[in-house]
Amino acid sequence: MNQCLNPNCLAKSPENHRFCQKCGQKLWLKDRYQALKLIGQGGFGKTFLAIDHDKPRKPQCVIKQFFPQGQGTGGLQKAAELFAEEAKRLDELGNHPQIPELLAYFIHEDQRQYLVQEYIAGQNLEQELKSQGNFNQDKIRALLLDLLPVLDFIHQRQVIHRDIKPENIIRRAQDNKLVLVDFGAAKAVTPVNRSVTGTMIGSAEYVAPEQMNGKAVNASDLYSLGVTCLYLLTGISPFDLFDGGEHKWCWRDYLVNNSVNHSINDNLANVLDKLVSQGTKKRYQSVRQVIQDLSLKSEPIKHTTKIQNSSSYSVKSNPSISPKTKKITPITQNYPSKSSIKNQSLLKIEIAKDGKEMSKLLYLSNRAIWVNIFLAWLSFYVAYIYTRRWKALAIFVIIMSIFIKNIHTKDISKWILTMNIVAAIDNSFAIFNARKKLIEIKKSKKIKPLLCRVISSYKNKNIRRC
Repeated sequence: MNQCLNPNCLAKSPENHRFCQKCGQKLWLKDRYQALKLIGQGGFGKTFLAIDHDKPRKPQCVIKQFFPQGQGTGGLQKAAELFAEEAKRLDELGNHPQIPELLAYFIHEDQRQYLVQEYIAGQNLEQELKSQGNFNQDKIRALLLDLLPVLDFIHQRQVIHRDIKPENIIRRAQDNKLVLVDFGAAKAVTPVNRSVTGTMIGSAEYVAPEQMNGKAVNASDLYSLGVTCLYLLTGISPFDLFDGGEHKWCWRDYLVNNSVNHSINDNLANVLDKLVSQGTKKRYQSVRQVIQDLSLKSEPIKHTTKIQNSSSYSVKSNPSISPKTKKITPITQNYPSKSSIKNQSLLKIEIAKDGKEMSKLLYLSNRAIWVNIFLAWLSFYVAYIYTRRWKALAIFVIIMSIFIKNIHTKDISKWILTMNIVAAIDNSFAIFNARKKLIEIKKSKKIKPLLCRVISSYKNKNIRRC
């Protein structure tokens, strides 16, 4: 079926028709893009699922029609600028595999702006939450690790998305990768406009405080991503997760009776807290900082259920609290989940592997130490035999005594190797000087009387020859 693009009609016509049977408007855009059905609409326009007939495979695509409603003159102009900005942003960022590619942007015969982009088949995270329930901590961690590189990509190109929320994150059915869509609110950041107050854009539940004042920064996207994670983790509206009276997030309170997320990793909880900090300086300043903290591992925190009208309580002692003010907490029994048992077994395997590697390294280091000791002994012994220098023997004894004293030093092998090099240089000079003196003695002919005396004691008949 053909979908009419006239906002005042939206009637459907048979597939073989090129004009709407109700309003008579041309159905195909530029005789190429055939709208199939309406899949979304907002304040700025409507979104249609379509087919691109110019390509051999006739792939599906998305048509975005600029049709603002209930706007004044200034609002219409601003909406038109934002729609054109989305086309520019998609053209710049569409090379990333997790951002939809821009296929076309034009003004049609009806004087409306149209944007055609790649169609991402799959559910957005809002739909996934409703169909599969709350996300567990593993899915939240995977979401962050999958989507943070996409944010890093757009931030490096001086672009702020400004509208990150579950509806704008689609899990692609082809490979389960998360795709960031709807760059209509995205803003290019330049040194000129970085400090200029702009228009407040974004969904109120997920928008950062500084963005509410029209001063969005890169950390604003991280804030919206953090709030999205809290919503998917708890299933509670972000408005209810923030305590306005205490001016802090209370999302942990909603995990108490949550069967999916009864326990959450301490490391992940700290990352989420820092992502949604109210102060911009207290928040993460870059994507890489978040990824670095996510790579750290820690044990999960157990959230105990609230027990009312119960007489079974236990007293936990704390050295920093006096006996009169000891904390009283209800007794609860926490059973390890299958995932925690699996993680512990994997951790044991990793520790065993690390132990084998460590023992191998220790064996090699000990072997290197003894090889260096042998070389040191050999070099000094040869030097002593050749030059008869007691200095070489004394240095060797000193080295051995120092080695025995510092047998547990980690860098002993490097130290002995350094001493070997020094000893080799010293012995080389000693041998060179000894040979030099021997040559001088031969040249001065003082060696002849000496040889005569030695030989005469054995053979008196050869004295005259000498």
